[in-house]
Amino acid sequence: MLPVTSTLDVLIVGAGPVGLMLASQLQRRNIHYRLIEERGQRQPRSKAGALSPRTLEIFDHLGVLDEVIDRGLFFSAVNTVVGGQTQARVESGSRVGYGALSLSQFDCEE
Repeated sequence: MLPVTSTLDVLIVGAGPVGLMLASQLQRRNIHYRLIEERGQRQPRSKAGALSPRTLEIFDHLGVLDEVIDRGLFFSAVNTVVGGQTQARVESGSRVGYGALSLSQFDCEE
């Protein structure tokens, strides 16, 4: 991050997945930015619980895929259970080189 007195090209409001990705891309291109976030600490709940194969592909290009995989858990299916009874099952097959990875949003942000 740049000191407050530095010239600023971009102001990013929010350090969620989109803001953090934008910051990483600006950093790679040596574009001056400031990232602000009102939260002082990690959120106790997550808005998302899995990463798509395309997101994993992007993380691979960024060089952080191994760390992301170490924090997550690949899954092969998702069941919808109501009242103790399985109502639906969706298999998680992928035609690309990546499967679906279960990882909370706050772990992804870290």
